[in-house]
Amino acid sequence: MRTNGDKTDRTLNRLVNRLSADKKKCVIAAALIVLMIFMWVRLLGGKGPQSARAAEGSQPTGGNQNSGVENLKVEFVELPYVEGRHDVLARDFFRMDGQFSGTSEASIVSADAGKDGVREVAQGLRLDAISMGPQPEAFINDKLVKVGETVVVEGSKSYQCQVRSIRANSVIVKYEETEIELKLKQPD
Repeated sequence: MRTNGDKTDRTLNRLVNRLSADKKKCVIAAALIVLMIFMWVRLLGGKGPQSARAAEGSQPTGGNQNSGVENLKVEFVELPYVEGRHDVLARDFFRMDGQFSGTSEASIVSADAGKDGVREVAQGLRLDAISMGPQPEAFINDKLVKVGETVVVEGSKSYQCQVRSIRANSVIVKYEETEIELKLKQPD
């Protein structure tokens, strides 16, 4: 009989030692238990929050006794425009026009630089990005192109250029017999 009492005493002593080591946790746990008991007493004692009643035919407590859709009025109100409030998006985040302008340089590689329209084509080409993958692609004049595809440049007339090669930082485009090299500018 004495051995059971000794085990109980040792277990109780171990529990008390643990609780005294973590006094902060013990106090918080005791406070939460007291709060839980208080809430259960209120709930079971009938002093909790009143439940909502939804009986058929009950009248709303407001001043309007007729509850129905026929009394609802929808009225559109024009919102005032206040200068400087930034109520309108000034820039379309999903459009590429001009967002990357000035990020590329065009230089004429072939000897036919003086040919009619070559300078206009070179100025009309804009290289925005290059993707080097299994099939390299370039983003020229808001169009994703691969080697061999055609890029149209609008100027005084419409010019068609063919993409000859795509490298890590440059693209060679051919217009008639003239080759134009587009390079990405390096950030400062």
